[in-house]
Amino acid sequence: YKKISDEYDDDFLARANDDMGVVLTFAGLLSAVNSSFIGSMQPDPGDTTNVFMLKLVQITAE
Repeated sequence: YKKISDEYDDDFLARANDDMGVVLTFAGLLSAVNSSFIGSMQPDPGDTTNVFMLKLVQITAE
């Protein structure tokens, strides 16, 4: 019984380890894609500055 159970446990742990590696790799890749996507959604501070500068020019031109 001990030999059979050890073989079964070793096989089970090897499969679980392989599956966990795939899950962790997928989670890491998904996190990287999400981070870059969220970063690209941030407003560009240069656009805000340009709008304010345009408003200042319009106000001073009046």
